Amino acid sequence: MTGPSPVRWMAPPDSFVKVNFDARFLLAQKKSWTGVIIRDGLGHIMGAYRKETKRITSAFSVEAQAALHAIQFSLELGFGRVIIEGDSKSVINKLSSLEEISAWIWEARRRAEGFHACSFRFTPRNGNHAAHLLAHDTGSGELDRYWIEEAPQAVELQAAEDRRFLDPP
Repeated sequence: MTGPSPVRWMAPPDSFVKVNFDARFLLAQKKSWTGVIIRDGLGHIMGAYRKETKRITSAFSVEAQAALHAIQFSLELGFGRVIIEGDSKSVINKLSSLEEISAWIWEARRRAEGFHACSFRFTPRNGNHAAHLLAHDTGSGELDRYWIEEAPQAVELQAAEDRRFLDPP
């Protein structure tokens, strides 16, 4: 008997990029780190971003701010057709709905209007592992970091593993 197949990163449709985001939060220190990775339809890294934020006090705010960072980074790199995925169901639901929202969600929605096409999707942690690794990366130091067409080694290895499942041998 086999269980359900594991969730994996899925490639975006033609002409889109997939933007995955995640965050790490230390409540006692009121600090968070955002990890964002952008990949094309072949799974190649188009950009990666890690940012530290101080004086933040809730897990929801941390994930909402990570979504905002993902949107802004994608716009700055000039992508117009994006699928934005994160593993915070509450943030994705708020981004996708018309219900009352926080300032972070409002700002994320406002900035997302800069895309030609944009959708928000929830993905479980297994489908968001590269962004999770980036948010938890301690080898990149305390400063905000940007990578273009590359990422830290652990993230590169995860992206290569994800590509292997796009077109298995």
